[in-house]
Amino acid sequence: MTASPRAARAPAFASLLLALAGAGCAHVEHTVRGPVEAIVAVPTAVEGRADKLVVEASPDRDCQAGVRALRNSQWEVAITAFDRALRSDSADYRALYARGVANEMLGRFEAALSDYRASNESAPAQSLACLTAIERTKTKLGR
Repeated sequence: MTASPRAARAPAFASLLLALAGAGCAHVEHTVRGPVEAIVAVPTAVEGRADKLVVEASPDRDCQAGVRALRNSQWEVAITAFDRALRSDSADYRALYARGVANEMLGRFEAALSDYRASNESAPAQSLACLTAIERTKTKLGR
């Protein structure tokens, strides 16, 4: 049985990826297709507990920059990037949700609540994550 041409290319492709990774992560990041993600541990209203959130970027470069800032706990930098992304597309539910996370981490619960609600209105399919965030933030506000 002979290997398919696709299977024969797999080791060469893996070698190319390894070479790119050795050249520097920045190069690999720009060649990888797909969403930029960050995992953020958001404190809940219950002391000592946190919700771990996966925050995904939209294709917008500013939104991607914001999610990278979230990864590094740079909340203000993230908010600035999400603001820029939302100037391009005010209904970008991923940028709205991610900005809500950054606002929540800064203790700006009213702003976070507003962002989560707007995200939920823009993308009802994402409602479970948004509704959880809305309830968590309302609890922090004492509502």
